[in-house]
Amino acid sequence: MDLANKLGIGLSTIRPRFLRLFGEEYTKVAKHKLDGSLLNYKGQLAEYLGLEYLRLKGIDVNDVRGKAILKGTLKRPDFVVDDTFIEIKSYYINLNKRKVKGYLNIIDDYLRKETKDGKILTRGIIISLGGFSEEVKKKAHEDGLLLIGYKDLKVTFEENNQIKFLELLSELVGF
Repeated sequence: MDLANKLGIGLSTIRPRFLRLFGEEYTKVAKHKLDGSLLNYKGQLAEYLGLEYLRLKGIDVNDVRGKAILKGTLKRPDFVVDDTFIEIKSYYINLNKRKVKGYLNIIDDYLRKETKDGKILTRGIIISLGGFSEEVKKKAHEDGLLLIGYKDLKVTFEENNQIKFLELLSELVGF
């Protein structure tokens, strides 16, 4: 909308005009941008719902999403509680990385890493609203990590009569 106003043209004429000027390259760039924006929106919504779930469970977390808390790296989990990292994802988690971060990537990034205040992250919680592969469930059990999925959030929101969160959860996962 802002771009249309700046160019002095109607919003409905931007796409045809850009297609004429830039051809199929415009379509590729626009789709890539839209996909990235959608993934970012889903990720932010998943983090919001995950945080509300944790609060309803009485878990007081340290929000470290914007802070570099680990020694020697800028990578950071979403939340930390004592020696436990918490990572929240909107998508299905496989063992290995494909287009998005997989279980092994999460473990490599956070488990047994030292924080700048000297704590070692020896435990972890991964919340995924898209679910987990059987390989991930097995590996997490071996690693002693807690996996929390869509149904866990749904039950907790229902038990606490959190209609707003149930609606957002339903929007996110499409049920």
